[in-house]
Amino acid sequence: MQFNKTFPQRPSEESDAAWASLFPEKLGFVQHPVLAPNVAGIAAFHELHCLVSTYTLFSSSYETEGVLEHATSSFLGFRRWQT
Repeated sequence: MQFNKTFPQRPSEESDAAWASLFPEKLGFVQHPVLAPNVAGIAAFHELHCLVSTYTLFSSSYETEGVLEHATSSFLGFRRWQT
């Protein structure tokens, strides 16, 4: 096993491409006539999406003032949408 230095670096074209390469073509959303007649998301890709979002916000918070405040308001808006 070899450590990949691309993922922990601050967001760049190279690191964005590396993270994006972990997702399948439809970003983990599937539809199956019997198992998932409505579009459904595979949990592992949802969790990966959350990890990428956390990484991006954390990395950006060093360079951009107000990013975390925006993320918090977006998250609260999402929570209200779920209820």
